[in-house]
Amino acid sequence: MEPATVDVICPHCSVTIGAPPDTMGTTQECPACSKAFALPALPVARLVGTPPARPATRQPDAATSVMKGILMAVVILVAIGFLVYVAWQLTAATSEVGRLQNKYGM
Repeated sequence: MEPATVDVICPHCSVTIGAPPDTMGTTQECPACSKAFALPALPVARLVGTPPARPATRQPDAATSVMKGILMAVVILVAIGFLVYVAWQLTAATSEVGRLQNKYGM
């Protein structure tokens, strides 16, 4: 239900004027100071209860989930391989130090 009038304040004399809704968005003359001014347009209202449109989100499919699992397994195996390599190198270096100590009597 629209109001019978919309309260508008005259920018020249600050008097509140009751303007009919169908005159909004037009130029009117103030009855108090006789100067013309533009009435603001009424905002366009959205239907009550209509939610704003949301962008569509894509759900990951089964193939994407499988690929993520495989990638995670590869990353873990590479990390384990790197740790084994580092441990092997440390063992070899420690053995070499021991061999040199025995050779030179340290």
